[in-house]
Amino acid sequence: MNKRLLIILSGICLLLAPGVAQAKMIGVIMPAANVPYYVAIQKGFEAELKKQGVAVVPMEVQKPVPKEETGWVNFARRNIPYYGSIQEGTEAALVRQGLQVLEMAVQRPAPNEMSRKNSARTLMTLDATLFLTYGAGTTSAALSETHELPIVFCGAFDPAGTGASGKNVTGVEATVSLKILVNHLRKMTNFTKLGVLFSSDEVDSVRQAEAVAGLGVKVVKIDAVRGADSIDLPSDVQALLLTCAGAVQDQKVIERIVEKARAAKIATASVLGGCAELGILISMAANPEQQAQELAKLVSAILKGASPSSLPVVDGSKIELTVNLAEANALGLNVPFEIIATAKAIK
Repeated sequence: MNKRLLIILSGICLLLAPGVAQAKMIGVIMPAANVPYYVAIQKGFEAELKKQGVAVVPMEVQKPVPKEETGWVNFARRNIPYYGSIQEGTEAALVRQGLQVLEMAVQRPAPNEMSRKNSARTLMTLDATLFLTYGAGTTSAALSETHELPIVFCGAFDPAGTGASGKNVTGVEATVSLKILVNHLRKMTNFTKLGVLFSSDEVDSVRQAEAVAGLGVKVVKIDAVRGADSIDLPSDVQALLLTCAGAVQDQKVIERIVEKARAAKIATASVLGGCAELGILISMAANPEQQAQELAKLVSAILKGASPSSLPVVDGSKIELTVNLAEANALGLNVPFEIIATAKAIK
């Protein structure tokens, strides 16, 4: 059958057949393509929803297409009759199984403010019911585009201090003690100068870099705003701290940083979890399972009608310390027993 005719007939069937009401849609904004810590939370969040009888259906989004002289516009594949009929059929089958359907469109912008704002605008054109944002930077970007749609954040460092707050905002905080992390790193390495990798275009990352500089240690700030290829590790630093910046925490970037650090015998630490498995020596982060569980509770409450202002920000108080013992051995470092006793060890 002619492909064009097939698409037209599919669209007619979609319009005439009894379908289900369009599902609510969550717009998700990640701060980079693949941040291991945030990916773990997202998977846990979807698993928590499934326990509640909610089926998450990915909503595919086409790449931007030109619209005359007015700029760029994004379309969901649901708006194409052929793909829309498939989407509707999938959701109808899930409903027949007794599941509530929740569509989810995920945006992974480049780690800069303009890209984050564009992602928020894209999701608004898709009629997002709610924004789910990872980190304070993406939350601020979403907040700059809407003060009406509910915004639920997670994995955020000091959301109140970074402007990620408002009447339509709630979420799960993930602030860790930078002092404790730096002290652990110093006990393992006895460093005299600490490099801090951050991005000047990400407000939470900037705040972390400033906080570390205020701890009384000698710090060299290394701005990764121009990407992984621009990152040069100073020869006079003995240890390196990765802030929460998407420009730093993307998996491919972490792998590049670890490669450079190993070559220079520089110990590494991170404020996000999931990266010790990639070669980071030590990390400290709010437990991703707790983040996912609390996130699911907040999102479920809002989808049932609660307002974000009635839901207090949750303190992600369960902190997880991870140490890569193989990395320590490769660097010739001894991990104090007091650290091993409280840490999740990777051998």
